[in-house]
Amino acid sequence: MYLTNKICVVLVFISLLMSCESEYGQGTKIPVGHTHQYEHTHTHEDGTTHTHGEPTKADSPIDNVVNTIDEERVLWQKPKEIIQRLGDLDNKVIADIGAGSGYFSFRLLPQAKKVIAIDIDPQAISFMDSVKQFLPVEFQSKFETRKVGPNSPELKDGEADVVIIVNTIAYIENKINYLKVLKKGISKNGKLLIIDFKKRNIPIGPPADNKIALSKLEQQLIQAGYKRVIADDQSLDYQYIVMASVEE
Repeated sequence: MYLTNKICVVLVFISLLMSCESEYGQGTKIPVGHTHQYEHTHTHEDGTTHTHGEPTKADSPIDNVVNTIDEERVLWQKPKEIIQRLGDLDNKVIADIGAGSGYFSFRLLPQAKKVIAIDIDPQAISFMDSVKQFLPVEFQSKFETRKVGPNSPELKDGEADVVIIVNTIAYIENKINYLKVLKKGISKNGKLLIIDFKKRNIPIGPPADNKIALSKLEQQLIQAGYKRVIADDQSLDYQYIVMASVEE
């Protein structure tokens, strides 16, 4: 099963149209984390296509940088509200699995001690590294990209205090095993946040075959040993939110 995405972001001298294909398990290609073809390509009635803004390196505070990435997605995914659910992130290490374009990773930088942007696609890693140079110096030093394989996020034991998986969990083949491996990389009293598309007829998102039902995901998290699994399918129009803890 194959699904090809395009990242279309313009940053100073970069006019970038990326076809990102990642293999999550043998023979399966997935959208890169947070970037999807249906999110980035905007064709208007007059036939023109939508592109993003062009911050310059001299005047690119982090808000300007992140706002060039998937501007319209803010309306339906509400990233500020999502980040607020994570609570106090001071002195916390955050891992963003399936980081893609860095849509959440870059937004988390001002609050976190460190952000590890994880992806299996080398193009996504290269893209985030190219964006990194436009960040203020104090943020560059606490942003790390990490290319991994399809079966593990490759976190050290207890390395991350908070893990987020957005628009990605449905493409992981052996979810229970993956979640068990991930659990080892989350610190004591750490938390996991998963966001993905509701498995129903909605105008945004991948085909139904590329979605996982909320009830099934809840069961898999419990089977993988997570505690206090709390689901919310009301706050976002097109997606559900799941929070889980490593310990009671």
